[in-house]
Amino acid sequence: MSVMRRNRNLLCGIQSIMIHREPRLKQYWKKAKSTGWYDFVVPQMDRREYNSHFRMTKESIEKLVEELRPWMEKKDTFLRRAIPITKRVMIGVKCLASCSELKDIAGLFGVGVTTLQECFDDFVAAVNEVIPKKYILWPATEEEYKRKAKRFEDLWNWPMAVAAIDGCHFPCSPPVERCTDYYNFKGKMLLMMIHNKNK
Repeated sequence: MSVMRRNRNLLCGIQSIMIHREPRLKQYWKKAKSTGWYDFVVPQMDRREYNSHFRMTKESIEKLVEELRPWMEKKDTFLRRAIPITKRVMIGVKCLASCSELKDIAGLFGVGVTTLQECFDDFVAAVNEVIPKKYILWPATEEEYKRKAKRFEDLWNWPMAVAAIDGCHFPCSPPVERCTDYYNFKGKMLLMMIHNKNK
């Protein structure tokens, strides 16, 4: 009986220690990531290198940043600083311009893969919201539509259309250091040209 009482008292003592123990606060760690490529290499790139990496000029990206700012810019919180809008846009452009894996692009910008995916999704949504309304001008009235459709049919013998964009793939010999960026979905190394057929 004394052994049972002792075990019961021991168990009660352990329970009271567990109940009165200070709750352990969760610690959230953020791994430090290198942003060397984005912070130090990109600003030093000449025009040719910049175009090679992003397939856009620096001026075009700056214009894109300004147009997408209202949709993509995030505010700092008390937990962390927001990723700057320029970096967010450049992440989106780099994902579209490269066939590299997301983890490799994330490493270049010093962000996690999940953060990169979020930036890319925001970029695509913002581009789909802003760019078509500004640069793809549909006929405003039925008369304008009929006039453009008639002109297009007269020029190209294609009814019920007001505009067209054509693309053409050219075989190429890509640079050795980034040859995977030139593969298409069929596994061929090509360059693509887009042409506006509306003129």
